[in-house]
Amino acid sequence: MSLLDDECTGDALNTFERQMTLEFAGNVDEVLVAELNTTENGVRVTYNELAKSTCDPFSRRIVNSTVEEIVPIRPPTLFEEDQSFRVQFLVVGTCRRCTSNTPLFSDAANIARKLNVGSDARRMEDKCACPEGTDAVERAPTTDEYTVAYNEWLDRMHEDGRIDPEHIESTLETVELGNPSAALNGRRLEGLEVGNIVFLGLVVLKMIL
Repeated sequence: MSLLDDECTGDALNTFERQMTLEFAGNVDEVLVAELNTTENGVRVTYNELAKSTCDPFSRRIVNSTVEEIVPIRPPTLFEEDQSFRVQFLVVGTCRRCTSNTPLFSDAANIARKLNVGSDARRMEDKCACPEGTDAVERAPTTDEYTVAYNEWLDRMHEDGRIDPEHIESTLETVELGNPSAALNGRRLEGLEVGNIVFLGLVVLKMIL
């Protein structure tokens, strides 16, 4: 049973938006638009699989993710060939019995504080939160768990030929920024910033040539 099937559907379902970044090892100058689109899908698939495995009591799910910004972090130098870059995603999700400030990620020690959940908290029935046979840890995934899981997903994309490992090799870090208004001081990004539009334009031109 999925987290939103049958008895788990209804008016308790809320939507939220969050921003997060993934830092990748790879060559930002070689990344293709199709590969960026694939990373968007990976953000959603990886999170939803993890949220199932941790029996998230709020049934958080990502329904859509969009690349907002690409920032080179460590360009190659004469003495260092390793490169990395950060991709910022706008994530749209759904959750049950939650608020717009509910975070995507947590750790076992502070989940109650972050979500204002106590021992007598409003909890969903197991059939809504936990697939059969899953250990009921009852929390959202942590960022460390997500980084590991995203790397496993990325390995599958390498094997399938959907992402070139020379372009995006691995995931180094996952960071949750918060909701869009907090992360961008009230300024929403309508697509990629100008610099990134130029970058993607050059990538498209490279593909054509």
